Amino acid sequence: MISIFIYIFISLICLNIVYGATKSKKHGHDGVLEIYDGKPIPYTVSDEQAKKLDKGDPVTFNERIGKSGRGVVIQDVNASQLICMDKIRDLASYHKMVPKVKKVTIYDSVKFVNGTSKTGAEFQVGVFGLKFGYYLLLTHEPKYQTLTWTLDYKYNSDFDDNVGHWQVMPHPKKSGWTRVLYSTKVKLFNWIPEFVVNFLTGKALIESTTWLKKEAELEALKQSLENKKPAVAVTLPKWFSNGGAILHEKWTKAKEAADKEFEICKSKFSTAIKPNIRSPKTGKF
Repeated sequence: MISIFIYIFISLICLNIVYGATKSKKHGHDGVLEIYDGKPIPYTVSDEQAKKLDKGDPVTFNERIGKSGRGVVIQDVNASQLICMDKIRDLASYHKMVPKVKKVTIYDSVKFVNGTSKTGAEFQVGVFGLKFGYYLLLTHEPKYQTLTWTLDYKYNSDFDDNVGHWQVMPHPKKSGWTRVLYSTKVKLFNWIPEFVVNFLTGKALIESTTWLKKEAELEALKQSLENKKPAVAVTLPKWFSNGGAILHEKWTKAKEAADKEFEICKSKFSTAIKPNIRSPKTGKF
């Protein structure tokens, strides 16, 4: 979703052609590409493709019709479906996770009684010092474990049209793993050269899922390590949170103080009390 847009503008920069996104006017149309309905997309993989997935590599499918293109990526991720979808939906953190994304501003959000949610978000992306933007309407369908999007046609984006689909599924063989399917359709302006579309459905398409695999697997590892901590909650002094070095230092000082106090008491006791021993010869003290 993000990398696709980035590579479009790399080509635009080379052509010195840039159009500004703005909320001051509507987009040029209300959508020309067929949108995704939010339901899972059926797919099949060959034995050769399955081996590729097992190695950790993505499997891609590409289609071209004139200036429009469609790409599909399937990627296996060593993380749960919940973690994967949480990362996909964490738009506010995209600037930390997705390369070239500078800022994402959520300007509209609504959740329905059936769990479906719709979000409007403005994306600001920087490429070689140039900033550009686009507006997306994203729909999350929990019952299908999908997230789909279109441009928000109320506002003018720096693209002709773009629609897309994320899908997270249990891995068919690996317990705890997720199979992710990413699909997008893009329509470029007529003056965009064909090599741009070819590029978008090639390398850029693969990189669109690379960030998710990385971030989801890191989060899964983090949660796994946290789950191995003791289950009993213990409230510790504030100074303990700074580490074992401070604990050792305080214990050492406390022991030294106790030893010193003991020696003082021992000395006072030995001088204040005479030995009460009877002489065996005289019977006198």
